Amino acid sequence: MKKIVIAGGSGFVGQALIREFKKEFEIVILGRSSKNLRHARSVVWDARNLGPWAEELEGAAAVINLTGEPIAQRLNDDVMARLLSSRVDSTVVLADALEKTQNPPPVWVNASAIGIYGETGDRETSEGGALGPAGHYLTRICKAWEEAVQIRSLPQTRRVILRIGLVLGPEGGLLEKMVKLARSGLGGRAGSGEQYMSWIHQSDLARMMRWAIENPVEGVFNGTAPSPVTNEVFMAEVRRAVRAIWSPPAPEAAIRLAMKVTGMDPELVLRSQRIVPARATGLGFQFEFPKLRAALEDLL
Repeated sequence: MKKIVIAGGSGFVGQALIREFKKEFEIVILGRSSKNLRHARSVVWDARNLGPWAEELEGAAAVINLTGEPIAQRLNDDVMARLLSSRVDSTVVLADALEKTQNPPPVWVNASAIGIYGETGDRETSEGGALGPAGHYLTRICKAWEEAVQIRSLPQTRRVILRIGLVLGPEGGLLEKMVKLARSGLGGRAGSGEQYMSWIHQSDLARMMRWAIENPVEGVFNGTAPSPVTNEVFMAEVRRAVRAIWSPPAPEAAIRLAMKVTGMDPELVLRSQRIVPARATGLGFQFEFPKLRAALEDLL
């Protein structure tokens, strides 16, 4: 059985990938600790240094890198440094390992994020769109992350970068938080509600990674559904899906105050990103859940 190596694959997105690939591939998960995983074998790495884990790349069908600390946490200088290093260091050491592998995987899929585009307002933005301000921490982190993918010459390995949006899954992640808010009567729009949310069903993201592995594509792709919606529409659809009552809106000032208290970036809630997957759809990828309502009905 051919092997797929997934770095940082023990979390939310990794579980979807295990479900996607388990019937056809041996799955090896690179993580900071050894875990008992169903349908996958766990191998320890520190995401910084070469070690015995690199032997797993030999003859593998593909390597996928999802490694990176969560963005949604209290920001300070130490956290900002870890957000950057967890992404860049893991990508650089994977590139080093692939360079030294005699029979490397023919394709490497590396995560990035739509945060690289910054605020887009109501302007549809595809892969060729302008990036966010160079000084913004999310743009800076994502640019360094993507540049690390290209740090070594790897003539035998095709490279694909997926700029991932808000991933919706049945357990954990953004959707779980939104459902709890809706069921508690707090699932109204955030601020004006006009800010766009670019989302993707967990299984479509896994299918997009399979598509990137099985087809001769390379470069940057947006890992989002083709129909981003405003926050007001998103919350209304969540309430509808869980049969929750109408909820009052959360004023922008209240959100900024609450996020200031927690130390988190309010723009994670208030920033508008209308991102579309123009390259993937243009090259033939078909979404199972292109519309939010159908995605929520499937997940909830």
